[in-house]
Amino acid sequence: IKLWGGRRGREIMSFQGHGDRVTSCCFSPLVGDRKSGILTTSLYDGTVRLWKNLTGSEDEEFRHNSTYLTCIAFSPEQPPDERAGRVLAGSFDGSAIIWDIESKKLLLKLGVEIEGTGGWRVEKIRDRHEDAVVSCCFHPAMASERAITTSLDGTAKVWNTQWGNCLATLVGHMQAVNGCCFSKDGQFIYTVSSDQTVREWMAGAPYTCLSVIRGHYGPIHQCSFATSGKHLFTVSEDRSVRAWLKVKLEAEEFRPDERVRVGSQHFAVSKSHMQGEFSEFFQWHQVALFASTHPLRCIAGSTGEDNEEIACGAADGSVFVLRLMLPGDY
Repeated sequence: IKLWGGRRGREIMSFQGHGDRVTSCCFSPLVGDRKSGILTTSLYDGTVRLWKNLTGSEDEEFRHNSTYLTCIAFSPEQPPDERAGRVLAGSFDGSAIIWDIESKKLLLKLGVEIEGTGGWRVEKIRDRHEDAVVSCCFHPAMASERAITTSLDGTAKVWNTQWGNCLATLVGHMQAVNGCCFSKDGQFIYTVSSDQTVREWMAGAPYTCLSVIRGHYGPIHQCSFATSGKHLFTVSEDRSVRAWLKVKLEAEEFRPDERVRVGSQHFAVSKSHMQGEFSEFFQWHQVALFASTHPLRCIAGSTGEDNEEIACGAADGSVFVLRLMLPGDY
């Protein structure tokens, strides 16, 4: 693991210890807490580890074995909220769990109902992915209690993180769903797939698919928003990073049957108002493209307030930090 920083993108330090490939990593939000740092997991060496980002050393007391974990994500809460430090983890066997970073205790198995009392308890699997879970994320709103998991089985699932029940299964992609994210305001869900498309979904019932974004020529691995929340960024095996912007259309411009090669078709979003329901019309446009010499596998958006920046990793081990600058940004 490498930690980068500064305007010049210099390496700050390296974290060495995993015996094989690292499959997921994320910053702990518990700033100032003894469990702050960088959480990593490796499907291949079967461990979950916590690293101190000031010294580069591992918290060896924290390390524990977890053979099947493939991806991890922190809940958005901050101390003193008692829910702070919850970790959502996806597994190679299609299951997902929530555990506490402080105690390392299991809090919840998603999609599993426990029946019985006393010494006899039966776990009944109500919902589970049919293949490995490869990506997961929490809803950005602390009070939402929702999360997403995506899987090689071609679906994404929306979960209630308080009770563990599945709220919806998002079906539409033709191949593995490799990544997911919520919009900044939490109103929409985005999933990316090996079928070379991005899908936009409602983040509440009935969880319908609103639009399909096309343009990549290879499997899409991940998606992310940056500072403003206006631009959706995607990385693909086709060696490109693409930035997408959702443009609002006037009613007279709305042509839902018009086909496009890059971007999305026109689509309508229904909204409620005191005077009744009405529709707004949109279309996704590609506004920027960055081409790499190697396939791009992962991406993360900036969380600061100044610049629209992203970091993405390539198959050759290189990392790019990119800033989106459009006309009028200078």
